[in-house]
Amino acid sequence: MSSETVLISVIIPSFGRSDFLLEAIQSVLVQEYPRIELIVVDDNGRGSEDQLATASVMQLDRFKGVTYLVNDVNAGVACSRNRGAAVASGHYLTFLDDDDVMEPQKLAVQLAAMQRSDVALSMCGYYQTDAFLNVSAKMLQPEIHSLTELLTRKVYTQASTLVVRRDDFLHSGGFPEDMSFREDTCLVFRVLALGGSFEIVHQPLFKHRSHVKERLSKIERSVEKERFVHRRFCEEQNRLLKRVPAVVRRRIEFRREYKFFRWKSRRGSDIQYAEFADLVLLAMKSGHWLKLVSIIYNYIINKIK
Repeated sequence: MSSETVLISVIIPSFGRSDFLLEAIQSVLVQEYPRIELIVVDDNGRGSEDQLATASVMQLDRFKGVTYLVNDVNAGVACSRNRGAAVASGHYLTFLDDDDVMEPQKLAVQLAAMQRSDVALSMCGYYQTDAFLNVSAKMLQPEIHSLTELLTRKVYTQASTLVVRRDDFLHSGGFPEDMSFREDTCLVFRVLALGGSFEIVHQPLFKHRSHVKERLSKIERSVEKERFVHRRFCEEQNRLLKRVPAVVRRRIEFRREYKFFRWKSRRGSDIQYAEFADLVLLAMKSGHWLKLVSIIYNYIINKIK
């Protein structure tokens, strides 16, 4: 299938940022790649002030060809992306947060890389910017040559980095809708757990803003919410860990549980004995003897407090 005949569907979820949305849409419409379907999913809640402001943007003449969907209530970013994917016609799907801006060559470069290797998923680097799109850093993807490296190195997996084959996306179940954050990384786990492969594009292909406006979903980062998302993250990652050697699996399991343990320790939240015992066992199985001492020390301090 020629890369110039394939339709790519771009899905933009929007929440509370109608002023940024205009630039996001425009960056899609000026892509060098010729065949694009653009879908905007308004997650502000039908009839709200932000939804009406977003609707006014979508009524601009130059956006007439854009599909505009409105959620009746704020459903969250995962649900919004999945809703856009459900109506998309493209052979490939990609996602853009409403405050991000694509570089003109983004879709052409990622699609070409995917088709050269016949992979299910692609991830690219990006530019970190301020609210006015002034670049402050280049976030380059690392050299990755295996699934083990993908799971053990710092790889950028936020939604705007991704291009995924639509069939693989739908087969995977899409973004997990019960997770209010880390849902984009879990999509990567889901797609690759099916047995597909991936392609890393090192260069930055979009601009990611840092600003003080609302996030794309309402997030309450309580200890209970963090605990729930951590558990769900582990469940999703475990599906992919079946594809790596046991020694790598144990190392990854320990790393994620130790990181969460340290986060709870710093927060001063109660550490349950079962969690402590499981982490001790993982430390012993993976040979992390120095960290085992740290685990025991921090657990004792937590209980004394």
